Amino acid sequence: MRRVVVVALAAVLAAGCGGGQDRGAAADVAEYVGAVAGTDPAVPERGRYVVAVAVTADGKVVAYACDGLGSSVSFTGTQRDGRLDLRAGDGAARLRAALRGSVVTGTVTVAGATQAFTAARQEGVGGLYTLRVELSPDERAMTIAGASERGNRLRATVEAGRAAPLALSFTLVDGSSRTVRLGAAHPSARLARFDGYRLAFLDGGFGRGNPARGSTRLLPATPLGDSLLPVTGFIPPATIDR
Repeated sequence: MRRVVVVALAAVLAAGCGGGQDRGAAADVAEYVGAVAGTDPAVPERGRYVVAVAVTADGKVVAYACDGLGSSVSFTGTQRDGRLDLRAGDGAARLRAALRGSVVTGTVTVAGATQAFTAARQEGVGGLYTLRVELSPDERAMTIAGASERGNRLRATVEAGRAAPLALSFTLVDGSSRTVRLGAAHPSARLARFDGYRLAFLDGGFGRGNPARGSTRLLPATPLGDSLLPVTGFIPPATIDR
């Protein structure tokens, strides 16, 4: 029986994340991605978040904050007159912000710590992605296929035991294509799998992601190596072909 699973690209790269489902174009959604003050998106630091905010034309909001090292939180709500005040499901985490032009500025509170952030509107590959992976019948390869909230589509194929650069292929909502080339996977890596994954990705080729809250880890049926790489992580600087 074929299994459908979700995987972090971090399980494939030495430091990365991934997976996704095709949502189709949603050009009436604007996506903003940035980081808390003093954070370099290319260098993960525990408790220092990359923040993604997606806003629809009718004011619905989905937001996500992730440090790339295991801590993440998702928010949903609405914006009124450019003001956002969102709480996570348990009420402990909060995102308060203002939308002005092409920038969202505000604060995110996680685990009692409040940090200021700035997120810029993404016009290229950047966005908030929901990711999914299908394994090949022999579980030696997997196809990553996902989409951002506004409808950018992401696709990649990863082969177990092959130390080659990973190319993420994006089809943007305007129909144009981009390829983001990441570092090579270690040939001895085994593929960790999850049934849900979120990824905040920036136009510049940086990203951080984490298994969705409540997701279930699915252990590999076939050993693909002698080590299990981290299942959370960040995508380091990448080369983008235009």
